[in-house]
Amino acid sequence: SCTSEIIEDGFVDKSNTISFNSSTPKSRAYTSGDVANTANLQEGNFGVVGYSNNALYLGTTSKAAEQTYADGNWKYANADEIRYWPNNNMDFYAYFPFAETGDVFAAANNTSDNVMTITNNTGNQDVLFASALDQARQDRVDLQFHHAFSKIKGINIQIQNKDVTVEVKKVELINTFTKGKVLVDKDGKASYGTGTEHRTEHRA
Repeated sequence: SCTSEIIEDGFVDKSNTISFNSSTPKSRAYTSGDVANTANLQEGNFGVVGYSNNALYLGTTSKAAEQTYADGNWKYANADEIRYWPNNNMDFYAYFPFAETGDVFAAANNTSDNVMTITNNTGNQDVLFASALDQARQDRVDLQFHHAFSKIKGINIQIQNKDVTVEVKKVELINTFTKGKVLVDKDGKASYGTGTEHRTEHRA
């Protein structure tokens, strides 16, 4: 077949499954966020969509293919979502953490429209994205995730004199939002939609 998933004797060639590796580079966000390194990434699931000849081939316009980490590898959480390498190269776009609903993916990735719209539904987690473009058939596609949003767990204040006692009267977060959207274009570059639920928080 055109997807190369059926070999001549009629059996599925599982060695031709589109599979993934993941990593994330160290960032300033890690000291306060949820995803401090690749091991933290493996504690959750990510979603990925793939395009063949610019048409959506892996995932749907309303749901990415969910990947879960088990037994030392990323695997499809739902066997029905497994796809096999076509004869041409593919473009992949991924995000973390996976969500069943609320995210939008383009039917094609050859227009000026955003390929991936990630909705930060809860406003209470790190949000990461990745892309791997023009990929030929391989055992596992490497996805390197980068932070788009970061969760703030705490604020540290550094002083020079260790004998000084500091009393914090107020902490103010200016021009921040609790929720927002990440927009990823066909080149894998991210921008941001209009934030919602503007937050200025005061702590005495």
